[in-house]
Amino acid sequence: CAQTAETVSTHAGYTDQVWYSMQNGEVGRQALANWDLAFEMAGFTSSIRVNTAKGLFVYETPNALADWDNVNTPDTANWTLLQNSDSSWTVGALNNGNDLDNPDGVNVGWGIYNMVTHVIAGNRIYVVQNGDTYRKLRIDALSAGVFHFTYANLDGSDLYDASLVKADFAGKNFGYWSFDTNAALDREPAATDWDLLFTKYHQLTPYEYTVVGVLQNKGVTALQVDGV
Repeated sequence: CAQTAETVSTHAGYTDQVWYSMQNGEVGRQALANWDLAFEMAGFTSSIRVNTAKGLFVYETPNALADWDNVNTPDTANWTLLQNSDSSWTVGALNNGNDLDNPDGVNVGWGIYNMVTHVIAGNRIYVVQNGDTYRKLRIDALSAGVFHFTYANLDGSDLYDASLVKADFAGKNFGYWSFDTNAALDREPAATDWDLLFTKYHQLTPYEYTVVGVLQNKGVTALQVDGV
């Protein structure tokens, strides 16, 4: 049968992410390191992923939101290190501990969905480490199509009350946020326009480390064919 040989470059050091369509070739390219948080646009799971591929570490603290001011020094020994799923887009690092069948309110990890108000209210404090820089982060709510979240240095300085509007990313899988620019980023092609993502990502099994590979879009099925 006919075959087509293609080359996709993510540049030296794998600095780029490349979105690829089996029909149209490369349809998008962005610097791997230009984002920190990714917020899921479609579906009920409300996944929030962290860019661990660029060297970020994300921890879940045992502190409630009311203890925001008490999270003020690095304490990684008592925090839980989190990772994005490497097999599901809908399970990000901040979805750790999710319980979508909880009768008391659907738990998406970072917050609880209220059946009456239809708001997901945040209930956990996280810390994102980038080298020697530690930022505390809380997802305050997902309400009326808007993610509301707050982050600051551990000492409380450089505090930002931020928001990301789902409608600004219509047709995309994720909307992105950069701590460097304190702004949202529209990075990826429309979800219907790509099949594969060439990128670095954190692999969970059998050992945890950053790898270079190819991820499938939601709804794209890949099969391994042996003996040919």
